[in-house]
Amino acid sequence: MYCGKCGRQLEDNYVFCPSCGNRIIKTPEGQVTTAYNYDFKKPIRNKQTNVYAVLSLVLSFTLAGIVMGGLGISKSAKLNGSGKVLSIIGIVLSVILNVVVIWSFVMTIQDLFYDPGVPSDAVNELCLLFRK
Repeated sequence: MYCGKCGRQLEDNYVFCPSCGNRIIKTPEGQVTTAYNYDFKKPIRNKQTNVYAVLSLVLSFTLAGIVMGGLGISKSAKLNGSGKVLSIIGIVLSVILNVVVIWSFVMTIQDLFYDPGVPSDAVNELCLLFRK
């Protein structure tokens, strides 16, 4: 038998032509037909980007990163999960970095107002608690 697309001689047990990749279909009457409807091109994907997820990562050093991460997670449901992990990473980074910034600010204020000579002052007592 022969391939109907490229004309190559085929063995009886072939399902696809080894030359052109065309599918060989055998009818019950013993006739050989071929299917030409195979397109071997890669399909084009129309994938949307979750902008909020990207912004949550970019703005993770601010409080806006947490907000953008939350918006990114809610939008990921509409985009079949696109950007959900990126949004979660942005939220986690934002929380960690904001805690570090706030802690640094508190420590700076503590160092500015700390006076070891006045132990009765409430601010100094609070500062002594932070130092331990």
